[in-house]
Amino acid sequence: ATPSARVAPVTDLTLAPVWVAVAVAVAASLVALTALCVRVASQDSARRRPARPVAVSSRTAAD
Repeated sequence: ATPSARVAPVTDLTLAPVWVAVAVAVAASLVALTALCVRVASQDSARRRPARPVAVSSRTAAD
């Protein structure tokens, strides 16, 4: 086997059609954007929740 025969399958991967590369890039960016939105939403909901329950006093005005 010649050295060029071993390299051929590797170069076939790098010569993928442009539309495949664009589709992969768009899919990766959508996944990253979705992950970012989920992270921001989870941090926002964690801030809105009180850190500990608020103690309610059982005293009345007569005490």
